[in-house]
Amino acid sequence: MKKITDKLKELSNNPMIKDSLDQIKKTMDDGVKAAKTQWEGINEDTQEKYTNAINQAFDMIPMLKAIGYETEQFLVHITLPPSVEIHFSSFQIIEKEHLATLKEEFKDNIMFVRTLDALNRAALIQKKFETGNMVAKGIHVQVGIPPRVTLVYEPK
Repeated sequence: MKKITDKLKELSNNPMIKDSLDQIKKTMDDGVKAAKTQWEGINEDTQEKYTNAINQAFDMIPMLKAIGYETEQFLVHITLPPSVEIHFSSFQIIEKEHLATLKEEFKDNIMFVRTLDALNRAALIQKKFETGNMVAKGIHVQVGIPPRVTLVYEPK
């Protein structure tokens, strides 16, 4: 029986596989170069706006925790345009009256209000999608252009 390292060496000598791997490497290298060029081309004023937006997203984490949303992960995507992705391990449906009160209280914090709205809608939808062999695990919210909400499930 061949060792796995021998098998990998054998496969890497296959011209078709080698060409495919070379193409993947070139695509990745080109992507990294393009991202680096884009980031270096951003002036200080734009970088300051990115930083402020990301800090605003960080600042809303304690506010969301206070109303029952536990943050599992906080990802910053340095892209054009930038985005922040927050993974929540707990979620709840907020009563309409309480939601309206929160939205009014924090109406100046657009990112918080939109995230709160997205979380509440996602929780309502997620509750309807419960199945016999899968259980809701969390909600991922990506704040950016375009915004994105992901419902997460895991096997029971």
